[in-house]
Amino acid sequence: MSLHFFVRGLSLISFSVAQLFYPLARTLILARILSSFEFGFASALSASYSTFELITDIAIHRFVLASPRSEYQEALAGAHGLSIIRGAAAGMLASAAAPGLAYMMSLPADWMSFAWLGLAIFTRSFEHFEVRVAERDYRYNAQLSVNLVSNGTALAVMIATWLYVQDHTIYIAMLFAQNISYVLASHWLAKSPYRLDFRSAYFRKAARFAYPLVLSGVGLAAVSQGDRLLVGSVLDLPTLGVYSVMMLTVTVPIGAIGQIFSSLALAGLHNAAADRERLQCRLLLYMRIMLILGVCFSFGLLAFMNVLVPFVFGPRFTVAEGIVALLVAVSFLNIARSEPTTSVLLVNHRTRALAFLSLSAVLGLLVATVLALSYRNLYMVVLGRLIGEIVGFGITMTILRGYIGELGWRPFIGSWWAGGWLVAAIIFDVFYPLPETSSLRLGVLASLAMLSIGGLTINLRSMMVRAYGRSS
Repeated sequence: MSLHFFVRGLSLISFSVAQLFYPLARTLILARILSSFEFGFASALSASYSTFELITDIAIHRFVLASPRSEYQEALAGAHGLSIIRGAAAGMLASAAAPGLAYMMSLPADWMSFAWLGLAIFTRSFEHFEVRVAERDYRYNAQLSVNLVSNGTALAVMIATWLYVQDHTIYIAMLFAQNISYVLASHWLAKSPYRLDFRSAYFRKAARFAYPLVLSGVGLAAVSQGDRLLVGSVLDLPTLGVYSVMMLTVTVPIGAIGQIFSSLALAGLHNAAADRERLQCRLLLYMRIMLILGVCFSFGLLAFMNVLVPFVFGPRFTVAEGIVALLVAVSFLNIARSEPTTSVLLVNHRTRALAFLSLSAVLGLLVATVLALSYRNLYMVVLGRLIGEIVGFGITMTILRGYIGELGWRPFIGSWWAGGWLVAAIIFDVFYPLPETSSLRLGVLASLAMLSIGGLTINLRSMMVRAYGRSS
């Protein structure tokens, strides 16, 4: 039995590592082979594509995952039908917005490059959801295989295209290769036939589950891509290229952490939904683990960002220390608030609350827009993101308290403990600047990190026993 779970855990970790490796490898290659302008152009296309994907991201496969097992086939067919409609709507929206996006990026003559994104979005909508729904049973092998096929194909096409052109067209060719190969691989590895349903009650159920998440998608697009579009339009494309690499360094590892943990948390909470005490214990455990992960990543980012990023991507991507400090705070809050909040809301089908939570990011984008238009520098954009994360963190704590309300605010002390030591580290690094590889600097940061993690590990073992031990 232990070997069985080890294999499943290994497949999940491998899948997340593959998800982490691909955007890093893609961006590394593009940053090395394209000029600053063309790399910024490709970054603008990437931000635009991701924006339309996220705005219409209605977590359709999550509907199947949260449906009773007895209704699996019907729910799957309804989700496939809704996916086609969603893909067509998102594709048409992207194509219609292409001239405006090109004008906003000061590229009015290149609007067709943005219009191609609509067809790429529609292509992806034909995927078979079975490979993703399998995570309900902690099975990730199919997801891993599908992503390896699609990502490997995309990188191969990217290199092949570079032999003929050395501009942003490389990104467009890569995007089509990735989406087409993903769809084909998902159908190939699925065990059940691909069925579409546009009329049944399950299609309507999927639509009711999904439509509130359009607002959530707007929030996600604002927090993850809106700032990139803002930088590209208010500043310039070379600056957008630098900003994209900077944010990739933050968002890709955070995305990998979220991918691993959300899969485990959603399955764990779904399986404990009938036992309120067990559900609360798992919520407390997941909250603590996410704080530990947030501390580890944030301290690592503070210590090594300006060592690793210039080494990997090139010296033109060195980031100012003040921006690094702001990014560290953004990263910690984002990790700490993402789970188990998202999973518990999905398990309880509270998609409206999830949408409201995601819209807190819109506030950050609005603040960033005002500041960027006033001062026109990257500091203001990142500061706007930080304000949105602070608001979102407060909403998250309020939502979670509704599920563990009888315990009061005591479970949230860990958040203040971890955040306090991280703030101390940021203050030290900003007001007492030392060389990046200074032994004193790294020693102080390591000591503060150990103090933070040490406090968070108190009672961690007993929390695990209560969350997953046998019921008496």
